[in-house]
Amino acid sequence: MAKAYYKILQLREEHVKERFLSYSELLWEGFEFDLGKYTAVGSGYVNQRDTVESTLEKIYCLLNQREKPANYCGHSLSVSDLVYIRQGGEGGLYYVDAIGFRKLEEDEVE
Repeated sequence: MAKAYYKILQLREEHVKERFLSYSELLWEGFEFDLGKYTAVGSGYVNQRDTVESTLEKIYCLLNQREKPANYCGHSLSVSDLVYIRQGGEGGLYYVDAIGFRKLEEDEVE
């Protein structure tokens, strides 16, 4: 079975007021997705699923278990986190929203 690569980014401490806000709440607040506001907290590989969405769900489940991967140093995967995923030769950056994941377009991220 093929593997999908993932990398998790979480907001830095100085952006604590934006943590755990939904995508629409961030837009309402005028938040700009600047990767400099985030820090990488872990990465790895999971068995690739049929769709990117199902692979993202697998990553979500993996990082919300009591026992997280050894190289993971963040909090449980939550709203406001970013997941970079490379699957099947293509990659994308996804916002963990209140329900599900929202793909960020290139022009949304600085």
